[in-house]
Amino acid sequence: MSGPYNVWLHSPELMELVSPISNYNRWHAALPEKLREFGILVTARYWDAQYSWNAHVDKARAAGIPQSVIDDLAAKRTPTFKADDERVYYTFAMEVLENHFVSDKTYAEARAIFGEGGVVDLIGAIRYFSMLQNCLN
Repeated sequence: MSGPYNVWLHSPELMELVSPISNYNRWHAALPEKLREFGILVTARYWDAQYSWNAHVDKARAAGIPQSVIDDLAAKRTPTFKADDERVYYTFAMEVLENHFVSDKTYAEARAIFGEGGVVDLIGAIRYFSMLQNCLN
């Protein structure tokens, strides 16, 4: 066993409940793989979760996240984005993490890019990945 499962083995009931959420966020959410991997990096850096960062940085790069964005995240700098989906995901995630709310502007941009279901999946992913990072820390 690796990753969060090592931690969750100490609470089998939690693991049983969280595992389907994990599978959904990692493989079935309305967001493309690139953004699912990106979300792991964003939350890993926000929560200083080095295990998740190391486990997913190559996956994010392979899924299409540019090295310059990865380098900026690693340095805790706001990246300069060329892709709107990455920029909006990052802005949305940081507003949720730092302010616990998103601005109307950010919500409208996210809804335009990801659709209503995608926005719900985005919020779910940010919160799930945050729980994951905290458990691993």
